Amino acid sequence: MRRRLSVPGSVLLTQTIDHRSLMLLTEWPRVFKSAMWVWELKYDGFRILAIREGRSARVLTRAGRDISGLFPEITSALCALRHDVVLDGELTVLDDHGRPDWQALNGRAHMTLPASIRTAPPALLYAFDLLAVADRDLRPATLRCRREALQDVVADTMALKCSEQWKDGVALLHAVTSSRLEGVVAKRVDSPYTSGRNRWWLKVRALTARDLAHYVSSGEWEGRAGGYAIQGLGASLVTRLEGDYLNVVGLPAALLVRLLADRFAGTYGFG
Repeated sequence: MRRRLSVPGSVLLTQTIDHRSLMLLTEWPRVFKSAMWVWELKYDGFRILAIREGRSARVLTRAGRDISGLFPEITSALCALRHDVVLDGELTVLDDHGRPDWQALNGRAHMTLPASIRTAPPALLYAFDLLAVADRDLRPATLRCRREALQDVVADTMALKCSEQWKDGVALLHAVTSSRLEGVVAKRVDSPYTSGRNRWWLKVRALTARDLAHYVSSGEWEGRAGGYAIQGLGASLVTRLEGDYLNVVGLPAALLVRLLADRFAGTYGFG
């Protein structure tokens, strides 16, 4: 006999959960430290509502599009779970370095021939929340309780994994910025799961070259012929934006990031 899951704060599931039930992120300007918050990676992928009911599974986008047939490895992983579930997560395709590859994922989403899908780069669903399991609605429960139940329900496979959480958002965002990832997400551990935007789930973007260029163009730094001079760093350095990269003449990139972190503490994740 299977052990019945008991999740504090859950209630009997009486309502249909669909894509309109998703909890959304609110933009936030900086990372911070608090024992009441945990931090996760902001994956560059498709926000997904994954539903397993009996022997079938569905994968729905935030807009409600059913893409189950395009990602059979995900539906197979969902069907292999022990319980009926409703998961919230991010669908990704990883590159050779283990980073989300948006172009590869977008390519997968446009494949329709089964032969092409079978030979395409595999997709991976990072599950970060559990909205329902069996006949229980977990949305009134705290994030801490939902995450404990999620880890009990989802065993990591090649196609389905639980997302990781960290306590130090500052260190995580510095690592994310160095790896050129999208950003980080802060979640309050005692929060319920509610539809729409609120201040319990916050998104902080990693600082990019284009953000630096914004500081330049907004007059934060003095303009110079052929680029811009970054003032207040112990030297005037010429910079120019080329594509997604900010070239700096006379200063190693790692040192520039460290200096900017000191100067713009708390802005776009620095601090």
